[in-house]
Amino acid sequence: MSPSPLSRRRRRIAGLVLAALVVVFAAVVVRAVVLARATPDYWEDYQAFVGETPEPELEAIARSVESRLPGEWTFPIGEGDGVRTLRVHFDEVNAWLALRLDDYLANQGHALPEQIGGVMLTQRDGQPVIAFDYVSETWGPRVASVFLKFGESEDDSRFAAGIDSAKAGRQPLHLRALTGLLNEHLGLEDAEQQDVLRRLGRRELIEVPRLRVDDRRSADVLGVDVQPQWIDVTVQVAFDDD
Repeated sequence: MSPSPLSRRRRRIAGLVLAALVVVFAAVVVRAVVLARATPDYWEDYQAFVGETPEPELEAIARSVESRLPGEWTFPIGEGDGVRTLRVHFDEVNAWLALRLDDYLANQGHALPEQIGGVMLTQRDGQPVIAFDYVSETWGPRVASVFLKFGESEDDSRFAAGIDSAKAGRQPLHLRALTGLLNEHLGLEDAEQQDVLRRLGRRELIEVPRLRVDDRRSADVLGVDVQPQWIDVTVQVAFDDD
């Protein structure tokens, strides 16, 4: 018994709907791939800065911040304590990251995962951004960007930082996927460090710990002010309790 005209018409409609869904799905996938492989403009600027700056000049920039910041960090204020603000320009940080990061990590007994290439720091709309290029087994070379946020700890007593969002290229990246990937490649065995990564993946703010200044003093971070070309970090330095 041959199908009725109505049945054939329904099949044609179902086929057209299915074809339309396939086209829409393909378009979404293609767009996601294009966005994921797209290079953010700030990464292109970073590549131009590192690639086009003569090596002696880049070395001088990295060396200047390397010699300047420790002195500003430990310099006594008043009786050796007080509030101070440290200013770091993005070009200084990025020159140091390009030339010194690998050696610094090696001296600490660590190394970046082999999938990660360059690392940079910048800002967008007053929000600090850490970006790095890496090789994905699925998509090939890509640039990941982590957008940071600041606030106060749960008891409103200490400065805290966290991850606001992340992107692969220009495509939004799920934070838990990112932190899981970092945990896998960094090989973290410390339970506390793994917990911090999990909390960052849930977009929680993490209290910034007290920082050592020297063998007698510590510093609490009071705030971070992000400008187009630099970041100001304000800290309260105090002598340790006896």
